[in-house]
Formats: sequence, C-alpha cells, structure tokens
Amino acid sequence: MSQIKAILFDLDGTLFNRQQSIAAYAQQLVLDLQMKENHAHFVDTFLKLDNHGYANKAEVYGALQKQFDLLCTETWFLRHWEEHAWLHPQCHDHADTLLVELRNKGIKTGIITNGITAFQRTKIKNLHLEDRVDVILISEEIGYQKPDPTIFSLAANTLGVLNSECIFIGDHLEHDVLGSTAAGMKGILYDTYNSYPKESVQKMKNLREVLHFV
Repeated sequence: MSQIKAILFDLDGTLFNRQQSIAAYAQQLVLDLQMKENHAHFVDTFLKLDNHGYANKAEVYGALQKQFDLLCTETWFLRHWEEHAWLHPQCHDHADTLLVELRNKGIKTGIITNGITAFQRTKIKNLHLEDRVDVILISEEIGYQKPDPTIFSLAANTLGVLNSECIFIGDHLEHDVLGSTAAGMKGILYDTYNSYPKESVQKMKNLREVLHFV
C-alpha cells in the first residue's frame, strides 16, 4: 500500500455527530412548540423518523403531526428546520482537534459530503471546520455525489496526491466505503452504532484510530 498522504472524511455521521445534534434540535423544537408532555418520547420519535438524515422532512412533519397533534403548520415546521437545525452542531470524537493533529503531522485532510450546499456549508462553518481541512467537496456544488468515484478523484487531484495515497472514512457502506474503494482509496467504515455487523470491511469506532495509519 502507498504511503498515506491524505485522509478524507464524510461529514454527516462521521465528523458531524448528527444524532446528538438532531436530538438537541428536537429539544429546542419542543420548547418552541410549547409542548407540555411527552418530551423525551417526541425527541426519540424525531430521531427515528429522521433516519440519519435520509428522510424527507415533510414526511417527518406528517408523521409527527399525526402522532403528537403539533400546533404548527408544515410551512412553519420546514422553515424552523432550515433556520435552527444546524445552529449548534457537535463533532464526533473531538474530530476538530484530530484534524489539527493530522495537519501537524503533515497529512492533508478534506471533507466529501452529499447534500444541499447551504445546509452543509452551515454545518461546516458552525463546526469550525473550514480552516482545519484542505479541501471541501459538496455534491450539489460539483455535480457528482458519492458513491461516484469521480468525486473522490476530484478531492485527491485537488490535494495533489494519488488516490492510492488517500484514506476515506465514512459511516455509510455504499456511499463512503465502497465508493472510495472503487476510486482506488482505502475505505474505512466508521461504525459507531454497529450498523453493519456482518460486513467484513475494515471498521473503526473512534476517529482517532486513524492515527495508526500515519
């Protein structure tokens, strides 16, 4: 295997602790809706319906409205989501300091994420990651999305390294691990919730484990 010169990360569920951040948002929503009971149940239900970000938010609203009889319209809910969901995001495993540590070791770093540019940029800004990585690629901005190998190759080219000199870490088997592997990188599954117990790919439960490769 080539010497590792760059380590690239997925955003949602990898650098960005989506579950913890969405739980905090749901608690804020409870307060703003002035709900008087079932707070914990509402937060748990919201997390399940969100499905790690893959659920349509209008459908999430519909399910919550049916179960909790929310005193708000769909328009209000969607606007509240857009304005408040990413105000206080949190990192996994002190990822922000890990990025600084990797840079100090001479390792180039980057983020490759699928999603809407405005949302992803807000998360990255509020996580204070903009100045801690060397490249940021967002699918909406560049016209390619994971698992297309093109997006991984673009990151490597931007960094001036070979694909084989890169590690990519993400929490989605197909999008992150299989996609980056197809591009010639070493893909590692960040599986904190043991979501893929039967998969034989290389895994890690703590992002700091990546330091073993450098």
